[in-house]
Amino acid sequence: MRIGQVQSKQLLAVANDPARPVPDVTFETHYTLNVGGERVNLARHGTNHTPDNSYLRITMIRLRLLTCLAASLVAARLPAGNPAAD
Repeated sequence: MRIGQVQSKQLLAVANDPARPVPDVTFETHYTLNVGGERVNLARHGTNHTPDNSYLRITMIRLRLLTCLAASLVAARLPAGNPAAD
């Protein structure tokens, strides 16, 4: 199951890349996913540098992440490894 916010789904649909399918489940501002007794909170708190920024919070391990489709699109096109280290 792929989860993403509405803006991500729209951008992925336009890209029409089979390697990056659209989310199965979308949310506007908040979504809570329960996995193996852990709660993962996804939220959209507004635009950062792209309209599809999402925040992830995993309460038990005190992890917070900010994700965006723009970074994912760039990373998907980079070669494996660390080119800066070569």
